[in-house]
Amino acid sequence: MKKEIKISPEEAIRLYTKVEIYQNAIYSLLEDVFCQDEPISPTNLYRNFDFTNDTVFLDLGAYKGREIETLTSDPFPKNIQIYSFEPHPVFFKDLKEKYGDKSNVHLYQTAVSFTNHKGLLFFKGSEGINAKNAGASLCIHKIDEAYDTPRDKAESESSKITVDCVDIAELMNALNCEIDFLKLNVEGLEYSLIDRLLNTGLISKVKNILLSDHTGCFANLDHLELTLEALIKLKRACKSLDLNVYIWDETHL
Repeated sequence: MKKEIKISPEEAIRLYTKVEIYQNAIYSLLEDVFCQDEPISPTNLYRNFDFTNDTVFLDLGAYKGREIETLTSDPFPKNIQIYSFEPHPVFFKDLKEKYGDKSNVHLYQTAVSFTNHKGLLFFKGSEGINAKNAGASLCIHKIDEAYDTPRDKAESESSKITVDCVDIAELMNALNCEIDFLKLNVEGLEYSLIDRLLNTGLISKVKNILLSDHTGCFANLDHLELTLEALIKLKRACKSLDLNVYIWDETHL
């Protein structure tokens, strides 16, 4: 059963209008930032980009490993270095069993965030950790489709675990190389990570960002404001740096 949230009709209209304004501004900026209208996906990666044995692919939000499967198959070079992060223990176990013996695939059961800390990973729906579905998120304000309400206000509040989170800036410094592809599909934390890279100057080490946008899953004004501010800075960075941002295949504007 949902927890009842008391709010006046007038307040609901005011909040809805603000959310809509923010979301529309974000979508407009994304259209400016994205390099092309056609989404990039595992099925068209090879057609759109050049790959060599020196290519580095940073995979944040590995989920079921579609990118790993693609990049370790023909016609891709055999020694592309793939660094994949997936905090969900069930999905990580599957990834480890399937790809753990590949020397060029580096798997981490860790969430990537903007600081080093222990974080709460909220699962989608009431089945929690046992449900093999997408959508587990560190963002408590992400709307849970099962309840149509933020996860910190829904039953799924109890469906969470504590996971290790690594600072993306520390991760980039540890890798100490140019990142040819940074895939971001981290269920709402994308713009916090981008903001961290922009503020530390480490965005200069990234050549291409494959971005999955989850703006439509948020009605929290603070989250939307952070997203908008990060995108404004990202737009400037794309102009001053050799940086390209592409729609990842699960984003629909």
